[in-house]
Amino acid sequence: MIKNSIIIIYGDDRKKNLFQMLRFLIKDNWVVENSELIVVAQNSEVDLFGFKEKKLINCKDEKYRRNKMINKGVLESKGELLTILDSDRILPIRYIKNIYSFIQENQCVTTKNLWQMEKEFSDEDIEKGNYSSRQDFRSEQNCQHKKGTFSGNTVLTKKCFLDCGLMDESYVGYGYNDIDCSRTMIKNKKEMIFLDDKELHLFHEKKESEEEVRISTVKNGIKYCKKWGLKPEDLLIQNGRKVNIDVEKEIKKIIYFT
Repeated sequence: MIKNSIIIIYGDDRKKNLFQMLRFLIKDNWVVENSELIVVAQNSEVDLFGFKEKKLINCKDEKYRRNKMINKGVLESKGELLTILDSDRILPIRYIKNIYSFIQENQCVTTKNLWQMEKEFSDEDIEKGNYSSRQDFRSEQNCQHKKGTFSGNTVLTKKCFLDCGLMDESYVGYGYNDIDCSRTMIKNKKEMIFLDDKELHLFHEKKESEEEVRISTVKNGIKYCKKWGLKPEDLLIQNGRKVNIDVEKEIKKIIYFT
């Protein structure tokens, strides 16, 4: 019986991350014995390993559409529990098993202890703690300029996900797709739970240029504001204070990293 579906959202530029992530996932016997693996790729083929039941879904999409990829994975899943991961995360052993033991149908679970790796490190270095990292920022309040519940690592029941309908697929590229997912869950009265477990965000280079990331972030930010009845100026709120500047000029400088 499949208890858990691990759905990994795989960007084409993160093969090293994906394989390292899989090597750490299969260190947990409970995960291997009770989970299916579904990797949803943007536009590539990749050989999977470590799981008896595994599937690759190639979206064959030139653009990175994370919410669309999540929806495809969920609709193909068989487990009662969904573990939705970006292909650049490492979680503690027994993390998923622990959540399975307590999660309720109306709950979404992630970590609040998130760290960004500063360069590539070997499996051995990571296991021994011989790596450098800086604190990444996940917001328990789903703030626009920080990562939310759906940023890279989310565990919830399939029923909880489907109760809220599929995720908004209109977001393209980087920025705001994650907090839109979180806001959808909150609107549907789902409880957000943030655990103290340490989550590692693996280092990788983006294949997109900084300017491409900037443009997609601005477009997604404006889309997010229109959808949720916010003003574009709200994208410029930092540390609880609104920046008093020309929005039309300065909005283009915003970069929100997912």
